[in-house]
Amino acid sequence: MGSEPITPLTLKDGRRRYRVKTDGVPDASGRRRQVVATFDRLTEARAFLARTRAQMANGSYVPKSEQTLADYVESWLRSRRHAVRPKTIEGYRLGLAPAVRAFGNKRLDLVAKRDVADLVDSMVDAGLAPRTVNLTLGLLRQALNAAVREGILQRNVAQLVDRMPQRHSETDAWTADESRAFLISTREDRLAGAWALTMSGLRRGEVLGLRWEDVVLDGARPGVTVRRSRVSLGRAGGTVSEGEPKSSRSRRRVPLAPYAIDALRHTSEVQDAERAEAGTAYRDSGYLAVNEIGEPIHPDTYSADFQRLAAKAGLRRIRLHDCRHSAISLLLAAGVPVVAVAGVMGHDPVVTQRIYAHMFEDDAVEAMATLDQVLRRS
Repeated sequence: MGSEPITPLTLKDGRRRYRVKTDGVPDASGRRRQVVATFDRLTEARAFLARTRAQMANGSYVPKSEQTLADYVESWLRSRRHAVRPKTIEGYRLGLAPAVRAFGNKRLDLVAKRDVADLVDSMVDAGLAPRTVNLTLGLLRQALNAAVREGILQRNVAQLVDRMPQRHSETDAWTADESRAFLISTREDRLAGAWALTMSGLRRGEVLGLRWEDVVLDGARPGVTVRRSRVSLGRAGGTVSEGEPKSSRSRRRVPLAPYAIDALRHTSEVQDAERAEAGTAYRDSGYLAVNEIGEPIHPDTYSADFQRLAAKAGLRRIRLHDCRHSAISLLLAAGVPVVAVAGVMGHDPVVTQRIYAHMFEDDAVEAMATLDQVLRRS
């Protein structure tokens, strides 16, 4: 085969194969590495050789790696620790778990489009929602994109697999009457102040991260300042992490409505009585949402208590987070400008407008009627 670094091999059964052995790019220490591959046909060996030499010439060659997908996912998650919150990392890990289970032990550069497509099919067959499937696919795309940028992979095979179509679903929320009924039913509860803040639209982690030093009940502008968030990591009953709020917009001051002021005063009085009764056993943690001896409430316990109290009040079952949707929907329905609502909730106004677009349909109809009048004017 002339000067070609291709060696013909004869197997025991008489079949011919062709081995390519050529110099590769040096490793990090400068040591020369060789590229070795074997093919059934001479044409395949020559094509591989030509492609490899071209890639090395233009700098796009990626040497073979023994790293598995599972290994790379772990290293990618570690690299993201300083960019996102621990709760987000845990969400990434859970979202990528189906891919790691399916082909995590496969060498990273051998993961194929077929592997990813089969994963999507298996998740659909298992009855998982399109949103869940797309979450896993999206996170796999992110991780493999990082591998491409690092020069570990030549291409991202997950980008070749289409996302599942998702139907737009309007957020679930309580009506004004239901929201009012919950507040009435919890106004004597020891955590009445926390429930009032939940019904004001604060996220669970924001309520549980509040300390009494963040609360101002007197003066001309009573309010709470959201400075931190307490979230549960992993599965139910997992460890609790405290850190910065969800985003820069989430770090904000939220004015208090009179119903929330009354509820917070009730909770403060209850805690004063519990502190006096417990004596030295009381743990003065400073948090607003605590148990009878002053220990911070676990996020999962708070969610479970919400469901218990809602059921006791005979209310329709919704998620705790849907109380936030309820507050936003009620404010928008009352005509509060979307920018003001977004500011209170720590939202981007554009996101608020998009998520709650269905609430602006009447405004849109009225706008087009106005346009009709303008254009018909002679």
